Amino acid sequence: MSGRLLFFLLILYGVFSCKPQNPNKQLNRISEYYDISGLLEENINELASQEAGISKEVSYDGEKETISSSLDSAEWAEELEYFFSMELNKPQFVGTLDIDTSQNAGSMTITYTNEQKKEELKFVELAFKDGEISSIKGKIKSNSFLYKIERNMMLDFNSNKLLKEYHVQGTRKLIFGDPKDFSVKGKVQSVLEK
Repeated sequence: MSGRLLFFLLILYGVFSCKPQNPNKQLNRISEYYDISGLLEENINELASQEAGISKEVSYDGEKETISSSLDSAEWAEELEYFFSMELNKPQFVGTLDIDTSQNAGSMTITYTNEQKKEELKFVELAFKDGEISSIKGKIKSNSFLYKIERNMMLDFNSNKLLKEYHVQGTRKLIFGDPKDFSVKGKVQSVLEK
């Protein structure tokens, strides 16, 4: 394994190591809002059954690496794990989110904004085309006494609600050090494209 690849893998681990718990493991799951976790679970199963792979470009502090691989169900679950943090169906969000809806010729956008300072999830935007989900965007801010991380995330779906690509972009600032920009862009590769 080259030194650069090892460097990128360590950086990715650092960027995504503070993952929230999968909301589906909560005993008191609610269904107040759109089921993002359910959509992700369906995608994990479908992508694994289609033997789909991923091609992704990873960038950290100006260094880039491209990685392509085939993924099984467990690997797809790990690949998409952080997107579960955009789940809105959590008890702390019921009645606390500002909701803005806009419609335009066959499309609709619903934006959920969270003003609670203690919560990491700041907003989620759901875009629908012809009644089906077409994209999900969100922003997560994590703070501790050692670091600050801001992540902007995007999932893009085809007309069958199957993931086409994703993007995570953000900045990581450790208490001692300069801010570092990072980006992960993933594109699903179907069996036909391989």
